[in-house]
Amino acid sequence: IYQQVRKEFEESGDQANLARVLHQIGNIHYLRKDLEAAGRHYEDSGELASELQEDTIWLATRVQLANVLYQCGREEEALDNYGEIISTIQGSTGANQTSLLAAMKVQIGQIHQKAARFLEAESEFREAEALVRKADDKRSLLKVLRARAMIARQRRAYDEGLSLYAEAESTAAALGDALEVSTCHLLMGDLERERVQLGAALEKYTSARS
Repeated sequence: IYQQVRKEFEESGDQANLARVLHQIGNIHYLRKDLEAAGRHYEDSGELASELQEDTIWLATRVQLANVLYQCGREEEALDNYGEIISTIQGSTGANQTSLLAAMKVQIGQIHQKAARFLEAESEFREAEALVRKADDKRSLLKVLRARAMIARQRRAYDEGLSLYAEAESTAAALGDALEVSTCHLLMGDLERERVQLGAALEKYTSARS
């Protein structure tokens, strides 16, 4: 269906809607894990959106393209794209994009984390945390707290990691998300096992199952 719509927009010269359709085709390929095809369609959509100054389409497409690059293992290229997205959001006077800005900082933090650049990762996660706390976005806060806890574990700052997981757990409880509460217990159990506190680890693993 989308390919037929694409053909119609190409023939009519409706470039704005063509950019939107290309983005949607990219999404279909993305969901099918055909990242190469997804990337091509996102690039085409982004180029059109940029020419037309369709900022909303450009932003959505650039986010997805950065995600494709990240999943393809092209982390440094993804890092450049996420940085460009952040600059665009910060320079915008339009709608509040706090949650998206925080999400991009988390993505950048994860790239630094994967490369063992823990100070840079922690800095990005802290900035994301400040943004989502200000917006009272508990769902995003949960993700950021868990990301910071993982950094603490990798630095062997176990008490800090436990504290962050505990706040993540209470945040998940406030959201009524039993699965996330259980996941936090499992992660706390893993942390306790890493520092050879086996009794505490067993307690957390048991509570995760209840």
